[in-house]
Amino acid sequence: MGVGGLNRFMAKVQKSRVTANQFDQGLVEEITHARGINVTTNMVSNAVMFSLMVRKRLYGDVKMTDSASTVVSRLMQDAKAERAEYEIRQKEAARQQEQRVIIPGDPRFRN
Repeated sequence: MGVGGLNRFMAKVQKSRVTANQFDQGLVEEITHARGINVTTNMVSNAVMFSLMVRKRLYGDVKMTDSASTVVSRLMQDAKAERAEYEIRQKEAARQQEQRVIIPGDPRFRN
């Protein structure tokens, strides 16, 4: 059987396109899922930022749905807070490490 005969038996493949609203809905579902299984907020935020760049490339400057916009803005606020907490912990750890360093002649260590 030739290629032409094979094509008669194969169903036509329908190309389906994802709309911007479907993309937004899928993004909201994935954000909700990732946050539900305790993936760190910064990791989710990075993935969402990449997804938004892809969305802009696919659909242009089409406005996001209200629900998606709300979920994404809340995620970004939470990620900003998480980054701030991380920086505070890092500064505190550095300060504690600095206090452990003994400098010759430091009056704290005189007998």
